[in-house]
Amino acid sequence: MDRKKILDQFKDQKIQNYSYNIFFFLIFAFFVGFAIRPNLMTAFNLQKELQDIKLKSQEYEAEIQQIVDYQTKVEQYRDQFYLLDEAVPKTPAIAKVLEDIRQSATDSGVILTSIAVEEVSIKTEEKQNSLKSFGVNIIVESEIAMLQNFLNTLLNQRRIKIIDDISVTKVQLEEGISNRFTITMIVKGVYL
Repeated sequence: MDRKKILDQFKDQKIQNYSYNIFFFLIFAFFVGFAIRPNLMTAFNLQKELQDIKLKSQEYEAEIQQIVDYQTKVEQYRDQFYLLDEAVPKTPAIAKVLEDIRQSATDSGVILTSIAVEEVSIKTEEKQNSLKSFGVNIIVESEIAMLQNFLNTLLNQRRIKIIDDISVTKVQLEEGISNRFTITMIVKGVYL
């Protein structure tokens, strides 16, 4: 085709409208692809980040509430913390455990025939987070009711003690029947 004929066709109103619409859609597609799309992507990413931040905020709020609850409980029981120190002291306090055993025997009327403390390592090279203990070997003799009273008295004291090993034997007399028993046991004293 000839150039003049093509230019004449562009003067036609219908062709001008179509040409205008085609150029408009090409420019609009370019604009959408390179100008609007990045802005929309940024908006969607910001919306997603906002949701993530709200979720994290709720998690942090729950943790803060839990800390406040713990703090409330600590405040509630602050006056009773000394009981923890008495139940599980920081040092072995062997003399206190021996005194508790002696006092329990005296109070319950049993005869304390033997008491021996196992070896205790006071100095440790590494810091342990678990409880440590030491053993006390005890032999007591009495009637069964008094022995039961001795055990109850010993275990009801504030200092935590664990009866690790216990054996009960009946005392044999030459005259015949006896109502006395001997208890041999290992009592563990617990400390930090």
